[in-house]
Amino acid sequence: QANDVAGAFRVLQQMIDNGVEVETQTFNIILRGMVQSGDAEGAAIYLQRLIEGGHTMDYFSFTAVIDGFAKQAQPERAEWAFAVMTQVGVKPSVVTFNALIDAYSKAGDNRGAGAVLRKMKTAGLRPDVVSYTSVVDACATAGDPEAAVQTILDMQAAGVSPSQVTWKLVISACKNAGDAVWAAVAFRRLTELGVEMNVAMLAALQDVLGEEGARQLQKEVSAAKPSAARR
Repeated sequence: QANDVAGAFRVLQQMIDNGVEVETQTFNIILRGMVQSGDAEGAAIYLQRLIEGGHTMDYFSFTAVIDGFAKQAQPERAEWAFAVMTQVGVKPSVVTFNALIDAYSKAGDNRGAGAVLRKMKTAGLRPDVVSYTSVVDACATAGDPEAAVQTILDMQAAGVSPSQVTWKLVISACKNAGDAVWAAVAFRRLTELGVEMNVAMLAALQDVLGEEGARQLQKEVSAAKPSAARR
């Protein structure tokens, strides 16, 4: 069963006792199980033991541990796993970098998230919509709408289209910073994309602009639609 780590270890021991050669994929299943059960630190210790035991691990192994630390908002430990990955010569994938960015994002460290994004580009990998959106998410948590918008501009310059979630996170960043200017920009952009604002996002907009300000902005945007259509 999923997350039955003790059971997985029993099966592994039976395989070893029967002389079955254990493949990396089997170890990865155990690592993922430990992470899913919330034991990222235990997974990291086990990964280290496997490496010291001469086992060849792959990027799935390290990404699982990095993702585990990301879920616990521990970027320092995620960086440790990433560093070990590099030391043993395993090349990180886009998914690996995204997990590392997510660790900083959940910790609200937009500078750290941005640094990983740059490191990703330096490694010759192309960040995807998840990469950029995770950085914007970090900006939202940190209440830095200007950095959030700059990330979107960088994203568009790289040929990656922001998703609805990406733009909604800009409004969250504005809410956390109390920035009315960028909130209005993000709302207009979401409207242009045809995104219907849900109750939570409208509430966030009202938190920044006030109830009357949010209502006025919605009227202005609605009034602009017919003239845009005529053009």
